[in-house]
Amino acid sequence: MGSEVELRDVEVLLTLAEELHFGRTAERLHITTGRVSQCIKALERRVGAALFERTSRRVAPTPIGQQLGDQAKALRPVMDLPTIRVFISREPSKE
Repeated sequence: MGSEVELRDVEVLLTLAEELHFGRTAERLHITTGRVSQCIKALERRVGAALFERTSRRVAPTPIGQQLGDQAKALRPVMDLPTIRVFISREPSKE
């Protein structure tokens, strides 16, 4: 597995940073809460640090999560282009 970050994972990160709730993030992106969790865990493995503090009552970005989210916001205008939206919404192929 390479070290590439999928655009879909970036979209999950940005949406979770806005919603601060796994369920609302999943609903907004039309994916499962399990998929949201998988995306965040994959990003955390790549970064080597927790991006969000999670408790049963709240979700909050860690300082590293906040920094990464701020940097990723620069991608938002590009991610909102229709052709990119179609690419992001596709499930990855099983190769």
